[in-house]
Amino acid sequence: MHVHRALPHRAVVFSLRSSIRAAIRGCLCAVVLLLAATGAGAHGSEPHGSAPHEPEPSAPSSADAAADDAPLAPVLRARMVDDASTIRGRRGHRAVRGIQVLVPDGGRFDLDPAGRQLVYERRDPETGLSAVWINDADAAGTARCLTCVRPEFDDAHIFDPQWHPSGRYVAVLVQLRGKRLRLRDLDHLTPDRGVHTTPWMIAVDGREIWQLIDDPSSSARLDLQLDFEGQRLLWAVRATNRRDRAPWGQWQLRWARLRLGGGVPRLGRLDDRAVASNDWQDRVRVHAVTPDDRAALVSAVTVAGATTADVWRVPFDDDRPPIQLTDSPAIDDGVALVVGATDLPAAASSDWPADGLRLLWANDRGLETPRWLPSRSDLWLRPLDRDGAPLSATEAVRLTYFNNPDADHARGEARIDDLAIMPNDGRLLLRVVWSEPAVSAAAGGLRTSSAIYRLRWQRDAATAGGRGR
Repeated sequence: MHVHRALPHRAVVFSLRSSIRAAIRGCLCAVVLLLAATGAGAHGSEPHGSAPHEPEPSAPSSADAAADDAPLAPVLRARMVDDASTIRGRRGHRAVRGIQVLVPDGGRFDLDPAGRQLVYERRDPETGLSAVWINDADAAGTARCLTCVRPEFDDAHIFDPQWHPSGRYVAVLVQLRGKRLRLRDLDHLTPDRGVHTTPWMIAVDGREIWQLIDDPSSSARLDLQLDFEGQRLLWAVRATNRRDRAPWGQWQLRWARLRLGGGVPRLGRLDDRAVASNDWQDRVRVHAVTPDDRAALVSAVTVAGATTADVWRVPFDDDRPPIQLTDSPAIDDGVALVVGATDLPAAASSDWPADGLRLLWANDRGLETPRWLPSRSDLWLRPLDRDGAPLSATEAVRLTYFNNPDADHARGEARIDDLAIMPNDGRLLLRVVWSEPAVSAAAGGLRTSSAIYRLRWQRDAATAGGRGR
């Protein structure tokens, strides 16, 4: 797999002038250079992708070309990092043994039903377009591009891959106008990445593809998900266009029955479901299906004028009301996952009941307002009862510290954007996005990088084969 490598330049400017203006200017330059060196080098990160303000990648300079041949940081040199070079968080939770980089340039992802293969999106650093790749779940094999050989997907963004439970298909969102839209780097972290998209299904061997919705209009869709039986396809859809209170439009939850008659995927009637009963919902994100296959797990802003989202359990049955799983007005909640209590180690907290469910979710509790990313987050864990309702007498615990500079797995300003559990051993997979300085003046500003991480527990989880996604 092609990986763009570049290292930051360092320069020191000396001035012989003794005027106060020159001294101040020199100090400012030194500060800027020091911040750039610290942000790009201290975390051992590998830059990927194009600059945030460049619609098209620029030709590399001779200095950039020379930097391409420089060695990578040890953490990102291989897809699978051995125990000796595992990122160990000095401030991580006691139940976390280590956090490893699994796919250095991986985007949103999903595991096959057996937990043996990983499908993920990856942006080409030269074209800026995303394609879907398949590799072993431990990323030790040779990655195979599932969508690169299809002429129908030329100049298209393909993202949000979801493995069908049969193991024979992968569902994706396709943005056929991807190249013409010329989205910037940071645009891919906003709902703008979902404009002009339609859901497709692809045979795992890449030989057949099916467009599930023929919609040439400007519809916008995000966060594709499949239920555990493969009978329902879910996504977030933009219900209204941009407005002052909702700069990316208002989004809502939608799903449709998925049928595979004769091996050909088809969608049935579309159903919309409100997250809250007050007819106000914004920034709806679809994260997973609950282990009982009866509800969607979403985050949404459900109070007019509010700026933070909460996590909700939205049943597919219209007769059952949604359940709010988090309620913190000052905390912005994001990607979430519900798993069985036996799928994770009991060491997280001795005060929690041994049965019931667990909520894993990303939020910005205790974090400063981001300067560059739309949001930032780390991973938290809390218990739920057997019905999936929160236990009010228990506290959530923080598992990761990607946003804390004194943690060995720190990424500066970062957010967790996708989450899954290995069905065989309870290890977690996380997609983490972070910002870092551009490597050259020609690139300008900042750009984002991402990787898929694997979180290992101090004690192996009970191998109950949970159904968390």
